[in-house]
Order: sequence, then structure tokens, then C-alpha cells
Amino acid sequence: MNGQSAIVLVIDRVGAGYLGPYGNTWVETPELNRMASESLLIEHAISDSPLVDRIYRSYWFGTHALHDRAAASGEPSLPAALGATPSTLLTDCSQLVSLEAGRDFGQRILLATAHTPGRAVSTAADPAAGLGETQLGLAETELGQSFAGMIEWVSRAAPPYLMWFHSRGMSGNWDAPFAMRDQYRDEEDPETPAFVQPPDRLLGRDFDPDELLGILHAYAGQVSLLDACLGALLDVLTDMRPQDQPLLIVTSPRGFALGEHGRIGACGDQLRGEVLHVPLLIRLPGAQHAGQRLQMLSQPGDLYATLRHWFGNPLASPVDGSRSLIDAAADLWGRECVCSVGCGQQSIRTPGWFLCEGEGGVSLYAKPDDRWEINEVSSRCPAIVDELSMLLQHFRTFVNSSGLAGMPAASPICRNGMA
Repeated sequence: MNGQSAIVLVIDRVGAGYLGPYGNTWVETPELNRMASESLLIEHAISDSPLVDRIYRSYWFGTHALHDRAAASGEPSLPAALGATPSTLLTDCSQLVSLEAGRDFGQRILLATAHTPGRAVSTAADPAAGLGETQLGLAETELGQSFAGMIEWVSRAAPPYLMWFHSRGMSGNWDAPFAMRDQYRDEEDPETPAFVQPPDRLLGRDFDPDELLGILHAYAGQVSLLDACLGALLDVLTDMRPQDQPLLIVTSPRGFALGEHGRIGACGDQLRGEVLHVPLLIRLPGAQHAGQRLQMLSQPGDLYATLRHWFGNPLASPVDGSRSLIDAAADLWGRECVCSVGCGQQSIRTPGWFLCEGEGGVSLYAKPDDRWEINEVSSRCPAIVDELSMLLQHFRTFVNSSGLAGMPAASPICRNGMA
């Protein structure tokens, strides 16, 4: 392990369920598939909140979103923990550069992209347009402009460094070349829409399924664009000398609802799988752990521990349960449960169950079989509901007091499910 440099790509609103490495078969993601073949893939990365400021507390301090205070552990922020290693925050999102912990980065660069709210995608756009071949081709879109700025930075950087790149991703303009979204339309499907502003609304009982299909195709087009942009970065990294290649992490803070549970877009961000289940791929130099898939439950704070480990300043003890995922690949440690909070809800996930509590009551789903949380079974499993609710209460109490090491253990059926 060289421990010299790392690049973290955080692309907003990318759900794991729409990517090839996570089992999707209808959205074309050859570059993500390529990266997965070269990476350690975390199968069940679960965001601890759909709120960006809370997620970044977890990323940059290791503390869980249910923690009442950001830096309660006494550990320094991630960039501060790296000491003399240069650190750069590169983003097209103004909210990121204003976060308190972001001020510890040696450089904070707000990328300028051509935001044009409300404009339509050009139906004359060339689907190739040089994407994945040159930075000029990437810069034809908002996402491409951000990636081009990041790739230029990486091409010039001298190790050691930490480069944290956050893109608005699917929360920004959906302006991929029209052909990228139109490729997913079958002959019998309605015309592909050309909107750019991401949709955000509840679905009424009388919603038009053809309209939803068009939104799905548009989102798939954005995933294809992201895939092409990632391919351009992978080409740059592959051409580097082996000793200069950085650790590369690709993830997302939250997914994007596409009709599941009656919602499209943020729309209150229910704590459900389409929002909480996010991709997490870790590409180590020298093909370490290449192609390995971890089935363990992971949360955003694990990135803090992983990067501390990578840069040679590991945590003396876990913070809110956060552990290095590189260690996990070797030791195969796991968690009994992970929890999430936000928008008036809180949830708990074990390998065998997912429970969500909110103003609308309690919902329970069997995992991992019910991936999209279609079959609500709380009325059939009251004992499971009671135990998971108690575990969730314990989690919140212990994470804010003596630490998760003292949490009561879950019963085997509550941990592993009915099977």
C-alpha cells in the first residue's frame, strides 16, 4: 500500500439500483463495470441521512448522522487529520464550500459550470461528442464540465494528495446528449422528453405511466453520461506510473426516487432503499482486492476511517462504529445494523430486515430479497417490529453517550431474517 494519494468522487443522487455493478441490466454502464472489476465493491452501502450537511459530518468526521454533535468524538476533520498531506476540495456545489469542516481543506475550488435552468436538451446532439476521449468532449454538459475540471486537476497533481470531488450529479441539470436518453426508448414507447430540470413531485393516483417512463429514460441517459465521464478519468489513471496511481473511491450521498413509493426526485426524501442504498467502489493501486464484493453493511462514516487508514493515521478505536473498509476486505468484520435519519423519519437496517419509523407510522420489509421495498410486512411480524424499534432507540442513545460498543445484540432472527 503506497498510502500517498487518494481521489474521492461523490456524485449526488446516484442510486445503486441503476448501475450495472449492482445488478441493473438495462442501463449501459461499461466504465462502471470496468471499475468494479478493478475494485473492492461494497454491496450494501447505506446512507445515514438524505441531508447533505449530515452526510458530510459522517464523511469528514466519522460521526453518525444520529449524533447530536458533529465532532463529538474529539477526532479532527479528515483534511486536518492528514497533517502535511495537501488536500483539495473541488466541487460545483456552493453548499459544500460553505460547510465548516470544508474549511480545513488546503484548497477549496468552486467549479463554474454553465447552469441554464429550464432549457431543453438539444435533439441534434451527437451521442459520441468525444465523451470519454477528450476533456473538450466532456465539457459539453454540466456534469462533463465538472469532470473536465477535476480531470485537469488530477493530470497536473503531484503526489501525495487528497482530492475530494463532489458533483451535483443528478441534482443538477439533466443535459446529457439527447441520444443518450433516447437509446433506452423502444419503438412502441412514447417520444423521449427533452426536459433538463430534474423532476421533483409526488405521483398522484392518476399519474401518466408514459410520462414516468420518459423520466426513467432521461435518468438513464444521465447515468450513461456519468459512465462516460468516469471512463475518461479511469483512462488518465491507467496511464499514470504505477507508483503515482492514487486510491480511487466512487460513491454517492443519496439516491433519486423514480416512482418508487409514489415519489419522483427529492420530494421530502423518504428513508427508503431508492434514496439510502448508494454505490461504493474502492479502486486500490496494484489491483488489490480487485473484483471482491463485500456483503457487509456500510455507512458514510466508514470513508473517514478508510481514508485515515490509507494515509497512515488510522483511528485508535472506531468512531460511531466507523471502520476502515480496506481492513474489512481482509478481516471480513460486519455490523449487526445500520441506522439513518432525516425528514421526520428514522430507520434501521439489519442484514435481514429494514424498518422505517415516521409520522405515517412504521413500515417493515424483508431483506435482502425485497430490494425495492414493495411488500410491507409489519402487521405480520409484530415481534420483529418491536425489537427493531428498540434497537433503533438503543442506537440513538448509545451513539450519543457511551458508544456503540455497549449496544445490546440483536436476536438471530432480527439480525438475519426468517431464512
